[in-house]
Amino acid sequence: MAPDSTTHRNARGAQGGLRRAAGHWSGNTGTTDANASGQLVVHSNNAWFESTAGTPIDLSGRTQLTFDLVSTTGTGPALVFKEGAAWEGCPVSTVPWVSSGPSTVTFDLTGMSGTCLANVNDIKSVEIWFNTGDSVIDNVIAH
Repeated sequence: MAPDSTTHRNARGAQGGLRRAAGHWSGNTGTTDANASGQLVVHSNNAWFESTAGTPIDLSGRTQLTFDLVSTTGTGPALVFKEGAAWEGCPVSTVPWVSSGPSTVTFDLTGMSGTCLANVNDIKSVEIWFNTGDSVIDNVIAH
């Protein structure tokens, strides 16, 4: 792990600032669980999956958020942060369709609006969109 990275290694054990959000994901029309390797398995029905931190996550100075898409039945992930006292929804970015894994998914944090960039030190929750099907993710890292 690079010293300037904020990392979540997998669903059962994590390091860094994302650890608070790592293992507690819920979907609005899907489910999650951990496989034998501790990776997060997402069973989606075209849904957002959210992880809410007990204390805010600070991604100040970070320009990317990546995760390993170990396997998938196909998805075009999107990323949204909820930030600040009002829990403002801040769309981060989408990525192109990934038809199978393994693949590294990279979200560019630099294109967020000014208000969202100003509150990147106060992220209350992280939401990732998955299309219908199953996806396995691991190693969520902020660079």
